[in-house]
This record gives sequence, structure tokens and C-alpha cells, in this order.
Amino acid sequence: MLEKITHSLDAYYSNRLNRITARILMFVAGLLYSAYSARFATQVDTELGKDVGGLAACFAVVNWFGFILLGRTLFFDRIALVVGALAGLFWLFVGDAIALPFWAGMMAMLVHLYRGWGRLSNIHVLYVFLMIMSISMYRQVYEYSAHPVYLAFFALLFVGYLLYAWSLKIAARKREVQLAILAEAEKVQQTAAEADQLLAQRIASLEKKRGLPAPLLAELAQITASARQILQCMETDKRDEVPGRRFLDRYLPGVEMIVTQGQTLSEQLLDDQQRQKSVEEQLEMMRRLRSAFHQQHQALLENDADDLNSELKTLDKLLKTDGYVK
Repeated sequence: MLEKITHSLDAYYSNRLNRITARILMFVAGLLYSAYSARFATQVDTELGKDVGGLAACFAVVNWFGFILLGRTLFFDRIALVVGALAGLFWLFVGDAIALPFWAGMMAMLVHLYRGWGRLSNIHVLYVFLMIMSISMYRQVYEYSAHPVYLAFFALLFVGYLLYAWSLKIAARKREVQLAILAEAEKVQQTAAEADQLLAQRIASLEKKRGLPAPLLAELAQITASARQILQCMETDKRDEVPGRRFLDRYLPGVEMIVTQGQTLSEQLLDDQQRQKSVEEQLEMMRRLRSAFHQQHQALLENDADDLNSELKTLDKLLKTDGYVK
């Protein structure tokens, strides 16, 4: 409901003609209320035997300035307007009701100035001047009246708003921290996904290698098969992501080096004995790598085995509890 009202006011005030009309209406409303307050002041002055003109003029100006201050917050700061309305509403219970625009305008402008402290402009100088003038004239009207209860409420209301605004800032900061953590987690996750995709591409490239001696191709096929299984473990169990990725990042380059640089070197060697020796050294290293890839895959499966054993034990306990197994 409040959002609809706010949206309607913003839409209305976005039109220049509407802005002019709204300000004229606020001006007229302020004059009418000022005239009413001046008539009230005249009656009071007559009863007290005071200067009728002076007090009536002060009443009129104070309330007119109050309407001007409220008009500012109506279109530019609805939160300040609501807090000001609360201040004016409480004044109805402790005051004479005639000065309601003054107190509502004072509170609304105080909150408005606080909320926009970092972006105040020259127009706010005028509003501060109106506030000072209103306070000065109000003191002339109520020079023999004190409002300790209301002033205490006025101060508590303003402090309450400050605490509310402070709590909102803390909540916003916590939200920003949470969003930053989520963004960082998403970034890390995206980076990890890209790294895994690159690993899969490197494994696929090794699977396509041809022209190697048959023993080397056999070892390479077993290595790439184990590498695929390690990737599968990483996809199905988050606990395997870090050790699996670390292992592949460390040892895949070695496999790539053997099947590219090592093989090229072997082909370029003219001496048969040296070439055979190079192939045998490569084959031996491939066997060690194949064993390491196999062991790493088995190590990653231990988590799954432990989980399965735990599930089996739980299932066995259920069977015994229900009397199906003695």
C-alpha cells in the first residue's frame, strides 16, 4: 500500500506542471491554516489583553513555515514526513493543536537534514533559515508556556529515529558483507568450474593422441581412464574436488610432456640404441604415472566407501530394530 502511494506521488511530481500545482496548493493550504491560527490567536490575545496583531502574525508565520517544511518532505523524503507526522500527532494530546504544523515541520526537517547530510544543497540553507525563524517566533507566542513532557517525547522520537537509521545501516552493511561473500563464493565456484573444464579438455586431448608406440598408448589409455574417474569423483563428491584438482594440476603436465616433447625427441634421435633407451625411459615413467593416477582414484573412493559402510550399518540397525534380523 505504501509503495503504491509513494509510486503515485513520484509519478505525479515527475511532471513539471504537477510540481507547480502541488507547490501552489501547499502555499494556499499554508495560508488558509495560517489565517485560521491567526484568528485563534486573536481570540486568545483579546482574553489575555495582549497585542493582537503581533501574536496573530507570529502564529500565522509559524504555521505557514511549518507547511513549507512539510511540503519539502512530502515529495522528497517520505520517511521524514512520517516521523514528522508522529511528532505532530502526539502534540494533539499535550498541546493546543494550533501549532501542529510547527512541530510536525520541525521534526520532519530535522530528519530530512540528517538523512540527506552528505548531499545537502543551497536550497537547504533556506529551510534551515525558516526553521530558525519559526523557532524564534514560536518562542514569542509561547513565552510563558513550557512543554517538558512533549519536548522529552520530541527528543526521544528523534533519538528513536536515529537508532532506527543506525540499525538499518548495520543491517545494510551485514547484507553487503553477505553479498560480497556470496559473490566471492560464486567467483571461486565459477573459477573451479572453468578449471575443471580445462582439465577435461586436456584429458580429451591426451585421449586423441596417436602415433605413439603401442606400450605407451596402452599406458596412456589407462592414465586417461583414471583421470576421467578422478573427474567423476570430483563432480559427485565435493570432498574430492580439492585433492582431485590438485593431483591433476600437478601430474597431467608430466603426462603431456612425455607424449609430446618426449616422443618428438625419440623420433629425432638417429641412433637406434639411444631412441630405444628414450622410449623405455618414457614407458617406465608412464607406468609410474599410471600407478599414481590409479592410487589417487582409489584414495578418492575411500570417502564413498566410508559413506556406504555407514549407510549399511544404519540399515542393519533398522532391520534389527524392526525384528527382521536376529
